[in-house]
Amino acid sequence: MNNIVALRLRSHLLAAHSLKTPREVVAWMGAMQAQDYSMAKWAIGVRLPASTSLQVEEALNRGEIIRTHIMRPTWHMVAVEDVHWLMQLTAPRIRPILEGYDKRSTGLSASLLLKATDVMLRALQGGNHLTRAALCRIANEAGVAVDSRQAAHVLLHAELDRLVCNGRVANGKQTYCLLREKAPSPPALFDKDEALAKLAARYFRSHGPATLLDFVWWSGLTTGEARRALEFVRPDFACEKVGGQEYFYSAASPGHTGKSSAAFLLPAFDELLVGYRDRKEMLAAECYSKVISSNGIFRPFILHNAKVSGTWKKVSSKGSVKVSAEYFSPPAGALQKAMGEAAASFERFYEI
Repeated sequence: MNNIVALRLRSHLLAAHSLKTPREVVAWMGAMQAQDYSMAKWAIGVRLPASTSLQVEEALNRGEIIRTHIMRPTWHMVAVEDVHWLMQLTAPRIRPILEGYDKRSTGLSASLLLKATDVMLRALQGGNHLTRAALCRIANEAGVAVDSRQAAHVLLHAELDRLVCNGRVANGKQTYCLLREKAPSPPALFDKDEALAKLAARYFRSHGPATLLDFVWWSGLTTGEARRALEFVRPDFACEKVGGQEYFYSAASPGHTGKSSAAFLLPAFDELLVGYRDRKEMLAAECYSKVISSNGIFRPFILHNAKVSGTWKKVSSKGSVKVSAEYFSPPAGALQKAMGEAAASFERFYEI
């Protein structure tokens, strides 16, 4: 395995591939971290060059893609057909974390949680899409006193129970809706081993080459669960040892190695970095803090020649969208040219 990053570009759909729709991209990736909504849309767009921000948003509004808390826990986008089995698998790992935080920090008791959930679910019935602020206000007007932080945790519990998810964007703000309106619940059949195998297969095909510890980090599973999941699918993947670590990857992929000279404007929290516990193959130690803060905030980054070469940000002014880049070292002409192409693709995504 000569180049881990080159193989990852292929598995991450950053080389040419045959997938056509936002839902197909998300389904291939298994789950895509998505707490920054605008950047999460671009995470799909950079893997689907002909797409636009509007097309990705329409796929979300149609329910082809679901945005919800589903792993670790943080916001992710998942394909509609995956939300139920994946939530059943990962929610038991998230609930104790959330319940412990509730006891320590939010004052959200079990009885208050039940009352607030009931009020909010009734408010969402009939196809309503409401913001968290609106749901918090409705609860208080109904005599269930919750503050904004408590309301956020009420909704997070409801997401883990497969009751709500993000709805349509209204005036630039995220809303919530009933999950069953976007993704009707399947028959009550859940085979944990089947789900473990499915998740491992999704991860290693879309993130490989990757290690067991990378999979543990990404999935939020216990090491024992992750190891069991990997054993189910091990025969389907190639395995090579590098630096004493076993890397698993698929010899079959929808893409092929792209131009080595290409530059990629990758969004904050992109799977190409956030999807791994160990990021040394792409991000030099001396540049780590420039991309990932001490409290775990990831900045948008530039990838060129299989290395993170700098950071970037979107600049909006007078109806236009531009890219402002900050390089780790003075850029050579090849990088500047590649960045021009990458910036043009980004601007097309926002239909400028």
